[in-house]
Amino acid sequence: MVQLYENQYVTVTGNLKDAVNGTMITYGNAQFVFGQQTFNNRLPTELTTGFRIPATTEETRLIITVTGYERKTLTFENGILSDRNIGTILLQPETYSVTGRWLDVPGWVFTANPVANLFAYAGNRIVATATANVSDQQFTIPGIPRGVSVSIEAEIKGYRMNGPIVVYPSGDFQGTIYQTFSLKNNFSPIMRDVRVIVSGTNITTNDFIGAFCEETGTQWAQTIVTNPPGWTIGTPRVIDLGTNQLPTGYAFTFKAYVTGQGTMFTRSGVTINDDGADAQIVTIP
Repeated sequence: MVQLYENQYVTVTGNLKDAVNGTMITYGNAQFVFGQQTFNNRLPTELTTGFRIPATTEETRLIITVTGYERKTLTFENGILSDRNIGTILLQPETYSVTGRWLDVPGWVFTANPVANLFAYAGNRIVATATANVSDQQFTIPGIPRGVSVSIEAEIKGYRMNGPIVVYPSGDFQGTIYQTFSLKNNFSPIMRDVRVIVSGTNITTNDFIGAFCEETGTQWAQTIVTNPPGWTIGTPRVIDLGTNQLPTGYAFTFKAYVTGQGTMFTRSGVTINDDGADAQIVTIP
């Protein structure tokens, strides 16, 4: 920097803010370099009161370095001839990322390939987010401020997280932390009672009828077809097999069978909803 005005100094002021959360940067070792003049071992807040530098009309670069933040460079093409307030300077925190792997994904979830929404919390603030499809088998949450411990929460259709997963980085870590997310251990499926009813004209007295869900293996116990006392109009054609619980949010295939006849009835693509207090009824014709 060439000083053109002998013994003439100007004051440069401003303030530094975190570009992620918008808070004032008040701590950390800071360095401010105005052209050839360097101010070392300063507090970030000292820019608020200002630095006196020689006035000049030559292009001047201001380089700001604060511990825990990426370096910021400002260029004054026409120099600085008078006191200047450079306003609010946003500094990007140095960051690390978390790469997670999905474990214990049921086949019906993998096939449906739902979107997972992921949130990294520091205290009560969200500091990073990500979205990913479960069938990708992994995800990455970038941009987590260096040295900040986060609680990671995930939203997946049909599941409720048992509790956030906490990640503790070392103070100066800036790489990638790997973490597993198990749909079996870290999540619980949202369940609902499902009542299976079998109907058909091929049902006869003394038939043993049962049913099962093909994807989950859930079974409805066999029942024998009998005529109730006083029944005079023939064999019942609608059989209630009772209730069982199934995960919600996904489509399943239900099959009923008649043991003695070796026949089977199928109902495919039935989505179990999570918005009812009573049992959802699935009819297999």
